[in-house]
Amino acid sequence: MKIISGIFKKRKAVLGWLTRHRLPLGQRDTAILVAERPAWTDFGYAGLITTTSKFGSIFQPPRFLAENANDFPEGDVVMLKDCQAHFLWETGCWNNSLLLTEACNCRCLMCPQPPLPLKAIDAKQFQMAFNILGLSPEGFEGEICLTGGEPTLCGEKLFELLVACHHRHPKAGLIMLTNGKRFSEFAFAKHFAALGVPLTVAVSLHADVDTLHDKIVGASGSFRMTQQGLYNLARFGQSVEVRVVVSRLNYMRLLQIARHIYRNYPFATHVTFMGLEVTGNAIPNYKDVWIDPIQYGVKLEEALHELHRVGMNVSTYNHPLCILPKAAWPFARRSISAWKNVYAPVCERCQVREQCCGLFKTSGENLSAGIRPIEN
Repeated sequence: MKIISGIFKKRKAVLGWLTRHRLPLGQRDTAILVAERPAWTDFGYAGLITTTSKFGSIFQPPRFLAENANDFPEGDVVMLKDCQAHFLWETGCWNNSLLLTEACNCRCLMCPQPPLPLKAIDAKQFQMAFNILGLSPEGFEGEICLTGGEPTLCGEKLFELLVACHHRHPKAGLIMLTNGKRFSEFAFAKHFAALGVPLTVAVSLHADVDTLHDKIVGASGSFRMTQQGLYNLARFGQSVEVRVVVSRLNYMRLLQIARHIYRNYPFATHVTFMGLEVTGNAIPNYKDVWIDPIQYGVKLEEALHELHRVGMNVSTYNHPLCILPKAAWPFARRSISAWKNVYAPVCERCQVREQCCGLFKTSGENLSAGIRPIEN
């Protein structure tokens, strides 16, 4: 998420939606006022964002001192905490995510969001997602991503949130990231489908054989459960996306994985091969999971064309164009969330920058050796 630093002396976190309008008193308790010159009448708001420490009043809400008030757009949902403004919903962003839980029933070696134990499912975390949704401006038409941890571990609460998302933003596209294991439970999959909420279930699958997949996700029996989950989702007519994160452990089998997918999951509405984000668990497991994409470009191209030839909707995420064979460019998508999407200095003179997905800010200096400008 986007984070802006400032000065905030209140110990307790403040959550609210941003506005520059002086609202009626009864509508202020969930709003955070953005005002360069606060007035003594600016009380009753959840918080106040300003660039000045003057015009103080004992009746004013908790004050966050920022360098630039223009950094806080109307309607964004923000949490003020520990001298930082955390943007939890951005009105100008095509994609907004809701983190439902940090607990997971897998321990993926390259997980960018290191999971907590299963017993650590936090009701407060889930309620926070509900609160953010309730504060988001109605009429959002972009993509809402439900993520974790593993969202399906939230059980019945997940169903409530899905319905709430659809009612508040009926024109938005919903996608849920999952390992798919919970859908191996027939009753759970049936209940999920019976909600009638249109969404895409994006299921992670990292190999075409159980031993390798289970090694990557760190939980034995996962391949079998994920596969059964995919079949149950298909049985109930759900839109399914299959996601493969490419790493040193599976890059040699990309063509076999592609063949496994079209032979076993021809119902998938989309398949994507994803470049590695070097953060979270990928850092301590760097030597095991990282491989420079320029070393597997040809294999990735083969896998993409294998699926394309049989009529499947296939793409690649998180791979800059300069490190892909040109024949793979038609499958490359701009997929990195805006808040962590950056470009290297050499990208300034690249002629295809506007079509390129760029780089992960979260990966730091862990970049491909093939990053270069394309100038002809």
